Amino acid sequence: MANELRDIVLDDIETEIDQAFTDETEGILGNLTGTPEAENRGEAQAEIISPRTPTQPTVEEASTRIPRIRIRTPATDSRVMATSRATRPPPPPHPIFGSSEAGRNVSSSLNRPTMSNPNPNSATTANTNNTVVIGGVTITVAQTEKRVDETTTAFYPKAGRELLTGDKLTDLFIKAVAESQKKYDFINLEIEDPEMLTDTYNLEMAIDKTKSNHTRFDMHDVFTIIDPDNGFKETDLYTSHSTLTEADVAKSNQWYMTMTEDPHNKWFRQNMKLTYEYFINNVEEKLAMKVKETYMNYPVKQRGGPLFFKIMIDILQNNSSEAAQYLISTVKNINISTYDGENVNEVVSLIRGATNRLNNLSSSKKDLIPEDFLTDIIKIFQTTSVPEFNNLFTYYSHASEVNTFLMGASAPTVTIEQILKFAEIQYRKFSQSGKWTGATTKLTETSFFFRRQRINVSIAEETITFLSVRFQRMMQEL
Repeated sequence: MANELRDIVLDDIETEIDQAFTDETEGILGNLTGTPEAENRGEAQAEIISPRTPTQPTVEEASTRIPRIRIRTPATDSRVMATSRATRPPPPPHPIFGSSEAGRNVSSSLNRPTMSNPNPNSATTANTNNTVVIGGVTITVAQTEKRVDETTTAFYPKAGRELLTGDKLTDLFIKAVAESQKKYDFINLEIEDPEMLTDTYNLEMAIDKTKSNHTRFDMHDVFTIIDPDNGFKETDLYTSHSTLTEADVAKSNQWYMTMTEDPHNKWFRQNMKLTYEYFINNVEEKLAMKVKETYMNYPVKQRGGPLFFKIMIDILQNNSSEAAQYLISTVKNINISTYDGENVNEVVSLIRGATNRLNNLSSSKKDLIPEDFLTDIIKIFQTTSVPEFNNLFTYYSHASEVNTFLMGASAPTVTIEQILKFAEIQYRKFSQSGKWTGATTKLTETSFFFRRQRINVSIAEETITFLSVRFQRMMQEL
């Protein structure tokens, strides 16, 4: 009797839950479609309120008792009284889930506890007290990313100059302009110069060293060339000197010197003079005198380190299109197997210096780097005497062609710098594992080592002559 009663009660409860779920789902669907009936409905939650009876009911009582199902919505807290199976026909198929059995299954799954799905467009509020422990030290994490550039990383910020007086400020300025790199000197400007790659690389490294030294003492800001007549457009003189004219730099200097207020005006004037003195101490005297021939023709308000630098670089570099084309041709004809030890690192340095030079010569209207330059560089790394190393780049070249054919414009692009970095990494791995058989390759006359070889041959010839004369004297004495 008890089991029969239990089955009847549970059956009735399940039926009414199904009906309540059906009714409420229809209300939610109505809400989605905008029906007036649905406006007062919300997300429903069904709750069974068990009949409160002091004693166990009989079968007859259970068959006529109606379980009460209360449905709560955000808008109302009404009670919907559902009729039992004995007084109402079975529920119709669910409009979405079909049978009531399917509705029961979905109902049970919807009632499982789940994590809320936040709005992806909502902003995440950072915890202002967020901290992290690194190396045993508690560090507060910033809510927003801090700005980092050359000014923020200067070792001697210019604002700190205000705290120095007398000898201390003088000592700082002496350090800032002291000789601190290999001096700039004349180089061969012939278009078909066999040492063009070497000279190009060395000059790029010298400029990079200059920028680093200027940044350390926070005197690099005046090398941001601005155009006050063109919305204060900014151009980095260190990296884009070939696209600027002397007049551009002179006009920028004048604006910094005459159209700004303190404390910035004071700093700009200091940096103009400091960078000028820096070049005087880091440029060979003959080259400095040649630069001054043009530099001194400008009015004082337009002078300064940036103008001196621009005039000097124009003297040291051949910016003609013929020189650029010869540089490209020289890179394409590199054969690693002709280099001493087939040193890939040195070849990478040459290519990187030439690429930087071509980028500097390029402008927004004309890119001097040809479209097939990347392909040519990949071919260069297939010219070693180490087949396994060559095959890496041969495979990549073929794979790249297949990807381009299959994917078209959507194919992943690779930069020249990525190829150069890959070559350096692979060369290091081969060298460390003892697989780099090219290490036995002897020096031949290459652009990078041309100058060193010429000196070594000269020394060798003098040594042989000296030993020959001494040997002849020894034979005569015997």
